[in-house]
Amino acid sequence: MSRQIIVGLVGQPNVGKSTLFNVLTRGNAIVTNWPGTTVERSEAVIRHNNSEIKIIDLPGIYGLSYLTPEERITRKFITEENPDVIVVLADSTILERTLYLVIEILELTGRVVVAVTKVDEAHSRGVHVNYDLISKRLGVPVVPVSAIKGDGIDQLLSSIVEKAGVESPVLRVEYGELEAFINAIEELFAGSRQLSSKYPPRWLALKFLEGDVEVEELARRQLSGVYSELCMVREEAKRRIGQDLAAFISISRMRFI
Repeated sequence: MSRQIIVGLVGQPNVGKSTLFNVLTRGNAIVTNWPGTTVERSEAVIRHNNSEIKIIDLPGIYGLSYLTPEERITRKFITEENPDVIVVLADSTILERTLYLVIEILELTGRVVVAVTKVDEAHSRGVHVNYDLISKRLGVPVVPVSAIKGDGIDQLLSSIVEKAGVESPVLRVEYGELEAFINAIEELFAGSRQLSSKYPPRWLALKFLEGDVEVEELARRQLSGVYSELCMVREEAKRRIGQDLAAFISISRMRFI
């Protein structure tokens, strides 16, 4: 018997994640709480062709800032539970806005399949999307689905099975004049085998520049010898950019989208 494929289902609120989860699992989910929280954890095991797939419905989040319990659960799941595939949802009716989370997760992991939801609704509004081109630009499968009509479900499951065990390179978004500072911080993070084996060093560098609370603490603990140097690079970046670094990075991601 083939091994079980572990899949995390991620999306912003109101992108149709719960509907898609229910269609994929036919409502046969086990509901518990994430350890140490009151946040619900829903999961179910399904079969597709000859593969067994365990799908975990992760909490709805807008980004990976680590400020809310839902964001912390999702980040820990991706980095600590080693899922085979992360299915990230984007809403075809508000594609630019909902692709933001897709970009953030692709900068963290290449084990991604993008499911673009509500395509029937988008078509009724005259919105047509070149999914092949988006897939080429992102470097991962992009599957249009309509959970209500059941369109694209088999293709999504087949993409999950094909993606399991195949990790694409993490996405590289260019950040212009911030790149030199990203590279300098990335090099320092790469010097920690413990951190670089768990997180992409470039992602750590971006999060450190954004002032991410978890990455700040990781740097303070794991890179105590160069922590002051990390802070100096960040301060110089703030002076050079002349605006809040998190805002600058966010604007750059939206420009890429």
